[in-house]
Amino acid sequence: MTELEDRRTRLSALVAQLDLLDPVRDSGKVRELMAEGSELVDRALEPRRWAAFRSRYASLSESVDPVAAIGAYREALAIWDPSADRDSWLACHEGIGWLLALQAPLSPEQQREAIGHLECVVEERPYQAAVLARLYQFLTLGDPLDNWKKRMGYLERDAALVVR
Repeated sequence: MTELEDRRTRLSALVAQLDLLDPVRDSGKVRELMAEGSELVDRALEPRRWAAFRSRYASLSESVDPVAAIGAYREALAIWDPSADRDSWLACHEGIGWLLALQAPLSPEQQREAIGHLECVVEERPYQAAVLARLYQFLTLGDPLDNWKKRMGYLERDAALVVR
């Protein structure tokens, strides 16, 4: 059996094992299998499948290992096309931005990175406006007036989501 055939066999067994697990109850095991699966998939031959494993691993790692989750989201984001893979592309940007925003204290560069990622998604995921407003509140880079205007704009967008 060639190495490629061996990898495919192991990957098939892994996918079969994933099908038997409950994603909530067995999230730790699913996370392990996703990490293993991304190692078994050839990134060059099947980039989207590889990115899917990395994205799922990242989402399962958010509360357990945020640094690993950010890294996995970044890797997957390099593969996803903003047009063809819109939902996956948005999920990666949202995951990175959200996880960076949760870290404290943030350096100005981390603030800018979190803002950049969340601004990619806020049109389609308007609930992120509240997070962006908070990031702009404490942003020390750039023009303070521009930062204040952006903060107020995001606060208005967030307030518009409230159903009366």
